[in-house]
Order: sequence, then C-alpha cells, then structure tokens
Amino acid sequence: MANNKYENKIDVNSYKSRYDMQVSIEAEWLALNARERVNSIQSLLSRNAIEPRSILDLGCGTGETIREMQRRSIGQNYVGIDYSDEAIKCHEDFSDNVHSFTADIVHDDFLLHQSFDIALLVHVLQHLKDPDACLKNIVRQVNMSYMLVEVPMEDLILNKIPQYMGWREANPARSLQFFNVNSMNQLLEQNGLEIIDYRKYVPVFDFDTIRVLKRRYNWSRVRTLKKTISSHYIPRLTGRIWANLYYGHYAVLCKKRV
Repeated sequence: MANNKYENKIDVNSYKSRYDMQVSIEAEWLALNARERVNSIQSLLSRNAIEPRSILDLGCGTGETIREMQRRSIGQNYVGIDYSDEAIKCHEDFSDNVHSFTADIVHDDFLLHQSFDIALLVHVLQHLKDPDACLKNIVRQVNMSYMLVEVPMEDLILNKIPQYMGWREANPARSLQFFNVNSMNQLLEQNGLEIIDYRKYVPVFDFDTIRVLKRRYNWSRVRTLKKTISSHYIPRLTGRIWANLYYGHYAVLCKKRV
C-alpha cells in the first residue's frame, strides 16, 4: 500500500474503507456499471479501427471492467492495478488470465516496464486530490499507444446548486473533482494527450442498480425515491438534455502527443 507521505493525493480513508467493509456490494455496483463503461470502450475502439491485444486498467477495482471486456473478446492480455488490497484480492478470486496487483498510480515511483496497446483510467480522476499530477505521472511512466479516460460530468449548471448551498461534502460518491467537457479536455491536453474521439452519454439506472445503491449508502426511502426520479425517470425522458444540464459521463480516447 501507499506510503503515508503520498496519502494527501487521494481520499485514502473513504476509498479504502469501501472495499475493506463492503467489497461484495462494491463488486456488484461495479458490475452493473461495467456494461455501459465497456460500451464506451468498445464504441471508441471500433470507430477508430483499434484492436488492442494488451490492456492496462488503472484503478481496476474488483476487475468488473476487465471481465466485461473478456466476455466481449476485447483484448487478450490484461493487467489490473488498484490501490486497495481487498479489491485486488476480489479481482484475483474471480478473474482468469489477468495479472493484477496493488500499487499507487499517483506515486512518483510508479513504473511499468511492459508496454500496452491501451491504458484505461475509468472513473478514477474525480477521486483524486491532484488529477493533474496523476496524469503527468501516467503519461511519463506508462508505455502505451492509446489511453481512454472516463469521468462523470458534475460541473454542470443544475449540479452546481449543491456546491453553492454548501452540500458538496455530502455527495455520496465522495468526488473530490467536478468536471465538464471543457475542463476534462483541458486537463488531458495540458498533459500531452491528443484527443482522438469521445463519447458522452447519460447513465440511466435500472431498478436493480438503485437497489444496490440503497444498500451501498444505506439510503432512506425518501433518498431512494429521489435517486429513482433523478437517475431513472428523468434521464429516460430528457436524454442528452440531462447530460448537458445536470449529469452525464464523458469517455475520451487519446494518444500521446508526438
């Protein structure tokens, strides 16, 4: 695990405790999200005629994204890295033909000697106190042909209301960074990454996903009802409008700038 001198770079306690205390719920949550996240990976790779053999998943969690890619025959060789020992143990228990290990990707000494066709950084940057330093480190240390980054878009007009009201510390996902398309593009480009393609979409949670969230955060009936309205009914009715005003996901395919 990370040395204490690096712990100011990530929300260590909240991140680690999720896996230490409720790894099965986290695995179930990640499995439900993996389908749409791999839709982004598959779509962006297909549109750009990229057929990767070696895939690196940075912040892989319990490995649900890699397993979903394996089910779809995307790639052949996989490496998964995560900060949590419990997440990696779960990954190893349920994954085949995957090399996974614990490491701190924001640690300055993080280095991989293997080269990869594509590196994934999916829903990680919003949990870091210094995403710029993390990206700089990855671009400098990882030998990769392409990189795919996905983050939630939370810095939008309607989603700024909680920030103005002082409610940000209560956000259940414990995001430390709030992105929109422009800020994400700027972060990637200032770290030497050229944007090739992107996918912006609205996650529509089904009722099974909402039930998992209820258990994950121990929500009341009222909070669960609000989430059902905001993450199931409204996105289904408003589509892209919702992604531009309140919440969406943004996946970006990049390569190192020559």
